[in-house]
Amino acid sequence: RPETPVSDGVQSPENIDDTDHNTVLDENRSLSTTESLRKISEQLNGMVSQTTTYINGENIMPSTDMKEMAKQQNQEVVNELEKEKKGFEQRFAKEQATLREQLQVHIQTIGILVSEKSELQTALGHTQQAARQKAGEAEDLAARLQSSRQRVSEVEYT
Repeated sequence: RPETPVSDGVQSPENIDDTDHNTVLDENRSLSTTESLRKISEQLNGMVSQTTTYINGENIMPSTDMKEMAKQQNQEVVNELEKEKKGFEQRFAKEQATLREQLQVHIQTIGILVSEKSELQTALGHTQQAARQKAGEAEDLAARLQSSRQRVSEVEYT
């Protein structure tokens, strides 16, 4: 499309549509979603409120054309938002699936650890009981040994 002349630094809607729209789309790729939506909204607001005239004195663009152009750009924004929404939903679903898998692994690990803890507590209880029993036997043997030494000492004395 040929460029339409500029008057007082204001481009015709055709130029804005071709150049600014493409520039906005290129810039949006590198900006965050919020920032890109803000820029697109500013562009739309500027186009709707802007009155444009031509250098050669032609009339301003009819309001129906402006409305149609605004509707078209609005639809483009809606389409872009839908595309981004689908992308976010897909990423969310993937992340959610990954987190669910990790959760299942953690649940299994916790189950194994609880089971091992229970087994270790049981084994500890048995070991402590055996240790108490052996300590009692050792005390008995120590007492018997002391008694035997005392008797040997008495027998040797007599």
